[in-house]
Amino acid sequence: MTNYSFDHPFGIPYRGFSRYRHVVQRDAERDKGAPSVAARHLKAIDDFREPSSAVVDNRIVWWVSSSGNPVLRSRSDLPLYARVDAGTGGEVPYVECSSCHDPHTTNPSFLRVSQQGSRLCLTCHDK
Repeated sequence: MTNYSFDHPFGIPYRGFSRYRHVVQRDAERDKGAPSVAARHLKAIDDFREPSSAVVDNRIVWWVSSSGNPVLRSRSDLPLYARVDAGTGGEVPYVECSSCHDPHTTNPSFLRVSQQGSRLCLTCHDK
């Protein structure tokens, strides 16, 4: 069995979304069986950047801008993946493995953004 104790959480709602909107708490039954790793040390909601969104083919697409320009999406932005919230019926952006990792890159660990200067972390985290 893989030990994920040092990995970043995945399969979880993006907390920066909650910072600006009321979101019902995660329902464990809704995601039963879905792969996920919860955060060990939860950060304050104020410590996350607001996600960007756009409509593509009648679906909301979410991302966190690595360039600082939330309007124009770039290859180095971190995509978020929508799941339907059981409480509201609306879509909530989630952090998944492929939010940070891109299997189509030659970067170390397949990271979408360099770790130099904590750039990858600071894409989503304000502090």
